[in-house]
Amino acid sequence: MKSRKRKTKKTSSSKSWVDYKPAGYDPYLQSDGFELDEARGQMVIDFFTECLTHVRGPLKNTPFILEPWLEAIVGHLYGWVSVKTGLRRYRELLLFIPRKNAKTLLGAGLGLVEMFMGDPNTPECMIGSGDREQARQLHDTIKMMIQNDEDLSSRLKVYKNIIKCPGNDGFLKVVSSEAYNLHGANLSLALIDETHVVSRDLVEIMQTSQGARENPLIVNLSTAGYNRNSILYEKYDYAKKVCAGVVNDPAFMPIVYEAPENADFTDETAWEIANPNLDKSISRDFLRRECNRAMESPVFEATFRTLYMNQWVESFTPWLAMHKYDACVGKIPNLIGRPCYGGLDLATTTDLSAFVLVFTPQEQGEPFYTIPYAWVPNDTILERSRRDKVPYNVWRDQGFIEATEGSVIDYRYILKRIDDVARDYDLKAVYFDRWGATRIYQDLEEMGLEVVQFGQGYKSMSAPTKELMKLILEQKIVFPENPMLRWCASNIVIETDVGQNIKINKKKSTDKVDPMVAMVMALDAALKDYFNSPYEERGVIFV
Repeated sequence: MKSRKRKTKKTSSSKSWVDYKPAGYDPYLQSDGFELDEARGQMVIDFFTECLTHVRGPLKNTPFILEPWLEAIVGHLYGWVSVKTGLRRYRELLLFIPRKNAKTLLGAGLGLVEMFMGDPNTPECMIGSGDREQARQLHDTIKMMIQNDEDLSSRLKVYKNIIKCPGNDGFLKVVSSEAYNLHGANLSLALIDETHVVSRDLVEIMQTSQGARENPLIVNLSTAGYNRNSILYEKYDYAKKVCAGVVNDPAFMPIVYEAPENADFTDETAWEIANPNLDKSISRDFLRRECNRAMESPVFEATFRTLYMNQWVESFTPWLAMHKYDACVGKIPNLIGRPCYGGLDLATTTDLSAFVLVFTPQEQGEPFYTIPYAWVPNDTILERSRRDKVPYNVWRDQGFIEATEGSVIDYRYILKRIDDVARDYDLKAVYFDRWGATRIYQDLEEMGLEVVQFGQGYKSMSAPTKELMKLILEQKIVFPENPMLRWCASNIVIETDVGQNIKINKKKSTDKVDPMVAMVMALDAALKDYFNSPYEERGVIFV
């Protein structure tokens, strides 16, 4: 579909996009074997300007005139082609950007572009979203764009859940993670809107459905999330490496708008770095109001950083700053025969169970060392990976967790592993929440282990939980390189009573925290051994 000039719409005539580097990305690097067809890129830019409109807000029904940074993304995405084949260079785009920066409008526009100027062989375009409401909003945005243009309206047929193009037998459909069926799909465009809330399954199925296409495109549009084990973080990390030249992938376009990691959230300069549409689609006064709200609420500060500065924040209500945790990650030495204490947190038969060893320092200045073990049922590991949005199956294959046979946790396997551990180390005692698992308590005693009951209330949990924080802040505890353990640490939410006693709240924590609960129990025992009394020599330090 060729763009056309109309008196009612201003056409962009500037070629400044050719040399523009959005978010610092230089498309001329890693470009061997490709060339920039400026006319091709400009044609798509003009399509946005001449055929598409804003559909909401004060600019409703006015032309969608791309800002310079958006012109550069669109122009380079479609302008670069292979010298040999003439096919597009870029096969995947990640636009990582804060909210309110025209991301949804861009996604809707790219969907329509691909219907006419993408793969010419029966284009099948699909936009994946997080839930039905988001999918419906996207569908309505595209529908209103079509209704606002006579040419689009004459060429496209809009139905309840799909938009069809009779001229080339193509279609454009929006689906959600909650309800999708891509069996037999042959997608020319796979566009994922807000990748951080879309299931890994949907993303991977959309990507793999393009195998038979000669000229496909994958587009990821997203703001930062809270889960560093998500597929979005994997793409984000990959994009940063491509942008830095660490990874050579000329077919991947990495556009990452984010504030510097250690930026003060009140610094307006950091807002400008992260929000290329500041003072356009997102107002500075709005961000100032939201910033004032964040200054009054540490909880909302995390939200502000994520949504408007595009920074990865670990939890909605973070207890543990993960850069402090990361500073404690190190190599665990050979501890065979060393005295240690174990904390055992047995969850339900279908949940995550954990056993953590804490080793008592043997000389002045030595830290507390930790070794975690975790178990999940093997038959449900893929289902759990989808539900919790973390790669349990990958962690199993990498040795960070163990899978017991069957669809429920095999406690006999756990007992055998604890017995193996007791033979390798000088396991002084196992601290254990006895509630609901009397038989295992008896089995541990029959194995010759000392088993100590440990309550899960404030009385038992408060002191060692505070001590764990103190050890982390002072870097006097060492965690192994283990993504499962780090994920659980990032999920911690603390509950506080009127006496300022604290405990880990399993119900309010965003995801699993079982290994950290087990660690707190084991640490309590190790500290009592180390100081030869329950904190009598120095007292508990309140954090």
